[in-house]
Order: sequence, then structure tokens, then C-alpha cells
Amino acid sequence: MRDESEVTIGGGEASAYPVWTTTEIVVQLGARARTGDVVVHTVAGDSNGVSFTVRDGGIFFVARPGEGDDTADGSREHPWASVTHAVDAMRPGDTAYLLDGAEGIDEDAFDASLSIESSGEEMRPMALVAYPGATATIGGEVLEFGARVPNLGVGSTDWVLSHLVLRGRRSALDIGGRGSNRWRVIGNDISCPAGDGQTGCFVASLAEGVTFLGNEVHDVGRDTSPAPSKQYHAVYFTTDTNFVEVGWNHLRDNRSCRGIQFHSSPLGGAGKTGRNQHDLWVHDNAIEGAVCDAINFATVDPSAGPVRATGNVVTRAGSGPPPPDGDANYACIHIGAESNTDPVGTGVVEISDNRLEDCGGRGGGDAGAISRGTASPSLRVLLEGNTIVQRAGEPYLSESTPTEYLDDGGGNTWDGAGPPPLT
Repeated sequence: MRDESEVTIGGGEASAYPVWTTTEIVVQLGARARTGDVVVHTVAGDSNGVSFTVRDGGIFFVARPGEGDDTADGSREHPWASVTHAVDAMRPGDTAYLLDGAEGIDEDAFDASLSIESSGEEMRPMALVAYPGATATIGGEVLEFGARVPNLGVGSTDWVLSHLVLRGRRSALDIGGRGSNRWRVIGNDISCPAGDGQTGCFVASLAEGVTFLGNEVHDVGRDTSPAPSKQYHAVYFTTDTNFVEVGWNHLRDNRSCRGIQFHSSPLGGAGKTGRNQHDLWVHDNAIEGAVCDAINFATVDPSAGPVRATGNVVTRAGSGPPPPDGDANYACIHIGAESNTDPVGTGVVEISDNRLEDCGGRGGGDAGAISRGTASPSLRVLLEGNTIVQRAGEPYLSESTPTEYLDDGGGNTWDGAGPPPLT
């Protein structure tokens, strides 16, 4: 309940509150909004401030099928008919609201319902947003992709996709190209019920500054035989993708191998791609169930920038069965210490304040709450303030983990599988 609570933007109160729940607040800025901090004010106190910039830009609308006109001006009274037209017509700083029932499910180009080949500008992104309370869908299970940046050798930068229903046979959202930087993917419903392949339902490649927050990622991976490949993941940050924030997402009911995967794969041209990843922050996610690892830092180098998993709640990860194309790791959090192009990583991977429960039920030498690869002795893993609760037969650390590469930062709680493995 909102009661007397309010939100201010740069000190000015929002003009309307279309959504106010215990988990989500949606406001309309209004004339009093100013550049500054967004703050929620309640009887219990004020929230922390989050910076916000009021900027120029057009606001447009897309109607449900049969109710719009792409020759119209795109106003609320005369909305456009198609999402593809909106993307083609928008300019840096513009926002297109998709009204209830709006959809883009037919092929735009490159086996995608929406092919994004334009860019905003730094601090002036373009945004596709479901209107508050609306259900707006991009993609389905017929085409390979829901929305994608095609691999044409150039990037599409500075985009926001928010509160959309994103679907694809293989990938609901594929941020490809080269240098598709500064994407914000916020509060979407993401699913690929028929997914498989060497990719993910959400995937970003050759990108920097990707923010993936508050999304519901569910029912990823086909439920028919054979099961999805061990190289198919729910959320996948691949080749040379750095400066990533993944927070407050909910992953559930997925049949993909891994929940959140970081692995930098070479794309051809020896030594040019497949470099180690850095500046990665995975925080406050709820991950329920994973065939293989819930979180996998495979090819990382924290000496180049922090690599952290903090405040996540993971349950029933590493439950198996093994994927059809080979065995895998089965852990709540796995640190691979691998490298494809660069020397192996060094520095410290920080694993702190997570709750890891029922991890590694598949069993085997690479199963446990925490698993660490055997490469790169100079890559340390710091465990601090974690709560680890295992069932009988589920180890805290996988048998293959070299404990001499782990550092106990204190405050860890170990329950269910005997005495603490680190002293």
C-alpha cells in the first residue's frame, strides 16, 4: 500500500503512481521532476538515492494489432501500429511505450521478430518500454530470436528494453554485433521453452556496460529428448563482454545447463577475441534450480577489474542430469580459472553474503556448493559471510577444488555436510 508514501525526483514529487507494490514502484515524472536523486519516502524512512537525469527526447506509443497506424504521429491519441516502425523512427533520447496487447511476433529480419540496427547516444538512449500495467510481447517460439542485434560487424548502442515479454525459439534477446554497449535490460519476462544450442535465452557478446536487472527468466530449454546442450544457458555473457551488472533477477524452472554464465569464446582470428572477462557484479539474484551451475565465472581476470557474487540466494543447483553432449560442473557457484586467449587470470574473485542451499545433488567430483577449477594458482577465491546449507551427501566444496586456492574471509556458516572445510 502506498498510503502517504511518495517518490521525489531531484526533490520534486512524481505526478502519478501507476504501480505501487511491495516489490515494484512505477511513477510518472511530471513537471516537478528535476535532475538529481530518485528517493522513496515512507513513514519508515527514506530510501537511498539513485541518480536520475531529466533529458530531452520524444515519447511515442505503439498500439495493439489493428488499432494503430504507422503513418500517424505516434502520439497517445494516434499511436503507431508496429514495434518495428517505432524502432526505425526513433532517435537518440526517444522512448516508445507499447500499449496493452502490442506485439511484434512476425519476422522483421535475420530470423528475429525485432532486429535492432540503430543506436542511441551515451546518456541519450532509446527505450522500448511496456506501458505501466500493459502486457506487450516481442517474439515467440517460431523464429530463432525474439529481439536481436544481428552480427553485421557493427554494434547497436544505448538501448533500454523494459517490462516486455520476450520470447524466442533459441534466444529471446541476443545483443550481438560488435560493440553493442550500454544496454539496460530491466524488469522483463524472458523465456525460451524450446531453447537449445551454443548460446543462451539472453546472450550478450562483444559488449560493455550491460545492465541486467529485475528480470524474470523462466522455462528456458526444451523439455523433450534430447535435453539441451551443456553450452546452452539461461543468461549468458560471452566473448569479451565486460562491465556487467546482473542484479535482482529471478531464475526459475529452467532446463538449461547453467543459470548465469560468463565464458569468453574466441570468434576466429587468433588472439583477437576470447579475452578474459572483468568488472562483473552478480548480486541479489534468486536462482531456483539449475541442471549444472547456478553461477559460473569461467574465464575471468579480477586483476583487470572486480569479479563479485554477492547477496544471491541459490537453491537446488547442480541437480543434473548430465547434458547429452558431455558432463559438466554441478555447483551453486563455479569459478573456472580458465582462459582461451589471454594468460590465466589473477587477483581475487569475491564470493560474499550469499545463501547457497542444496547444491550439487548430481554428485561426482565437480559437485558441491562451491567449485573452483585447478588452473591459475594466482587466482584466489575469497569466501566471506556466506551461508551454505547442504543435504546429506552434498559437499561444501567439490572434490576437485584445490582448497589452497581459497581464502576464508570469516563469517561463513557451514551446515549439513560436516565441519567447515576452511579454517
